[in-house]
Amino acid sequence: PEEAFAADWRDVDLPRRVFRVRRAFAKGRLKDYGKTAGSRRAVPLRAKQLASVMMILGAAWSWWLLPPRVQWVPAAFCACVAAWLWSLPSR
Repeated sequence: PEEAFAADWRDVDLPRRVFRVRRAFAKGRLKDYGKTAGSRRAVPLRAKQLASVMMILGAAWSWWLLPPRVQWVPAAFCACVAAWLWSLPSR
């Protein structure tokens, strides 16, 4: 949980499909290191996680590209697809 609260988009490496754990949030402070040397690590992204990140990025990007009256459409569609995706069993 400490690493999740400290997560940033810079920690997601899409070409390599990994999430890099570099920081931790503990006792109300953001630390650039973990508890041990092994705390800094690369965690592989599973297909569900990778798809969710890609959909979020796509929806955010379309927010700036589309006219204001239809900006919500990609986000709504991505939310529905993400909910369905996460309801599927993991392998």
